[in-house]
Amino acid sequence: MEWSDDTEKKVSTKAELMKQLAAATAECKQATGKVDPLVENLGHTSLHYGNMIVYLRLLGIVPASSR
Repeated sequence: MEWSDDTEKKVSTKAELMKQLAAATAECKQATGKVDPLVENLGHTSLHYGNMIVYLRLLGIVPASSR
């Protein structure tokens, strides 16, 4: 699916958002044959978040997620 700001701004209800999400997921499945790249990306993002938490603690900052 091609990204555009118009698509983002014209969706105003949860039902429409869910339709857009289903369409994007179907497009990803069709392109890759599976959704695994999305799950892999989530894992990669979580890894960086963990790195960021350690860095904040080393600086003496308590992360918001730990409060």
